[in-house]
Amino acid sequence: MVLVTPGFSASEEDGCSPVLRDFVEGLARRNDVSIVALRYPGEPGGYRVAGTEVVALGGGGRKGLSKISLMVRATAAVAREARRRSADV
Repeated sequence: MVLVTPGFSASEEDGCSPVLRDFVEGLARRNDVSIVALRYPGEPGGYRVAGTEVVALGGGGRKGLSKISLMVRATAAVAREARRRSADV
């Protein structure tokens, strides 16, 4: 399963969106879950939190036309994760 969200906790100690994190942690107990975080954390990269793989695109405060490149990267990240995990999107 691939979830796309504006942001996700950058570490186990990060308090970003605790409700979303609890939800994902519950899903990850019985499902193979990946997160594509569009804007937060601000630096792109991959990491593991709450029992799931997170792909951070680091979109931060993109506005205007730069949002288009963020959406292109998001679409590519979702497709990559779906292929890698045989995921439901």
